[in-house]
Amino acid sequence: MGRLPRLLAARHRLAKLSASLAHSRRQRAGRDRLGRCGRRQRQRDPRLPGRAGADVVDGHTVPAITATGKLYVANIANTDPELFAAWASKGSGGLLEYWIGRDAPLPAGRLRCGRTWDWLSSYQIDTQAAGKVFFGHATQQPGGPPTDQAQIRYERASFLVSWSGGASASFYSTGTAADPYTSDATVNVGQPIEPKQAVDGGGFVRRYTRGIAIVNRSCSGTVTFELDGAYRRPDGVLVSSAVLSGPSGMTLTRP
Repeated sequence: MGRLPRLLAARHRLAKLSASLAHSRRQRAGRDRLGRCGRRQRQRDPRLPGRAGADVVDGHTVPAITATGKLYVANIANTDPELFAAWASKGSGGLLEYWIGRDAPLPAGRLRCGRTWDWLSSYQIDTQAAGKVFFGHATQQPGGPPTDQAQIRYERASFLVSWSGGASASFYSTGTAADPYTSDATVNVGQPIEPKQAVDGGGFVRRYTRGIAIVNRSCSGTVTFELDGAYRRPDGVLVSSAVLSGPSGMTLTRP
């Protein structure tokens, strides 16, 4: 084969390779535009591709799963609360990892507070308002037995002050094979009997049929909670008031 035919053949192979790479890039871009269940958002306005992806899921994936009697709960990340609720509304609900917990491992890690707490709580509130299941998940950092009681109590109380009373839940993992069970995360306070009430200083209180949840979501300072009677703290002590330093939370039960 002469030099010219070889050059033409090489040019042809290069053109085919370029076309193949361009096609591959278009496919990846298409997957990004669908949001991959809301986990990847590369466009300037992530709402548009995210909602398009939710429509695709609504039309195909969800019916195939729910027709078998199962729930479709999407693990949705990198979205705002409104888009999270939009995704969750297409199926049975949504799961948000790294919910109200620490922003880094101890000893430097701080519990999320203030406006960040408000923002994270709105995921739960918006999803429940859509009539869907919300799962809020936190993981102990570093992994090990459930010894970070401050985070466990804070997450539990934060969930309870905004719980709709329906099929939603907060849950906690240790990040290892260690048993995550702790009574602080499983105490039964029954059903809510009133909306959450704001308390001066950045607190919230919510009364239940069998207990009460209190949260100080401020990043510093203390909040005093005057309770409507005697309640039992997690350590077993009966109290009629409680003082929480921010940020922290507690779930108390009726004696």
